[in-house]
Amino acid sequence: MEIAPNFSDADWRALDLTKESDWLRAIEAFRVRIDERFLKPIRAMLSFSRSGFAILALDSLLVETLEQAIEGKEETPRGDASRCFRAFLKRAAFEGAFDDITSELFRVTIRNGILHQAEVKASSLVRRDGPLVHLTPTGDGVIVNPLLFHYRVELAFHDYLEELKQSRSPLRIAFRRKMEFTTGENPSARGD
Repeated sequence: MEIAPNFSDADWRALDLTKESDWLRAIEAFRVRIDERFLKPIRAMLSFSRSGFAILALDSLLVETLEQAIEGKEETPRGDASRCFRAFLKRAAFEGAFDDITSELFRVTIRNGILHQAEVKASSLVRRDGPLVHLTPTGDGVIVNPLLFHYRVELAFHDYLEELKQSRSPLRIAFRRKMEFTTGENPSARGD
């Protein structure tokens, strides 16, 4: 099974994660996986004036994917999506733009609306002007700038990669677990 271009599940299993060079190879494979599946398609859409909706759909999938890697989860646990989105949207790359209220409104009215009903819900809007996120006048929605949102998601992704590259990063255990789920390995087989 291909994990990323030129990197298969067999390549993952062949890694010796006691060696720093193999850790860096694993991190690079993950970077390429995310770049090919999410970032390149989004970058191609950025120039289309009406693509904000599609950008936020892919970015919402990416946020969830990255938070699963950060936490070492196979999938977002049932009933835990709110906490997962809040955790990701409060990462340093977002510079405090999201709080508990706006992160939950983003998840419910933007992410859930787009992915489940193919429309944003409540009074939420997708607009290419203005700040990254702010409450609507009625307070039951958010206005999200998809260009700024994507920029921040990419920053958060690159920050995460830099954290993983640190040889003593505690994130490596969770990353390894997520990759073992991805490759079909039993994460407990290696004693994690």
